[in-house]
Amino acid sequence: MIADKLGVDATLSSLHRLREGTFCYEDEKALNPFLYLTLPTNLYTGNEDYLELGKKLSVKYFKHKEDGTYLVETSHFFAIIEIHEGQVNYRLNRIPKFKESACTR
Repeated sequence: MIADKLGVDATLSSLHRLREGTFCYEDEKALNPFLYLTLPTNLYTGNEDYLELGKKLSVKYFKHKEDGTYLVETSHFFAIIEIHEGQVNYRLNRIPKFKESACTR
């Protein structure tokens, strides 16, 4: 409204938002992706080191073998993999696990 009264084009660029839905700002603390991504999880039953080191994976070692994109958790990391026509490809790998957020504002 102020920009209109001044006859100029403008945008609001100084927002200070502490919450957005279930997300909340905590000094740039990382969020646990398992709590916020809407991807289904999948269980890898093979040697966990293969997944953590980014080695080629076989679909036979996954609980869900259907085409799709999945979150997969190991003891220390998580990965996002895609299964397509029986082939497994990494979308993201070796992402460290995050400490839980304690946002109570």
